Amino acid sequence: MKEFFDRCYYGALDRIAGRPYACLVSAGSDGAGAARQVERICTGWRLRAVTPPLIVNLGAQTPQPAAAPCGARWSRARRR
Repeated sequence: MKEFFDRCYYGALDRIAGRPYACLVSAGSDGAGAARQVERICTGWRLRAVTPPLIVNLGAQTPQPAAAPCGARWSRARRR
């Protein structure tokens, strides 16, 4: 994901400043670190968050449990 943002940064910077964004993180464990990184990148792009990140915690550390239907835990990241 970071590589995508890095490649697109200068070409998109002035074209998307001020636009809204929302973030959904599918995590095998916590997911808060990924949500923080997306927030930092979007701040650099001058985007405006419309809602706190939504973190779906699947509790899976391997592909098999992640793909299986389960009772995922949903949480909203806390805003500072």
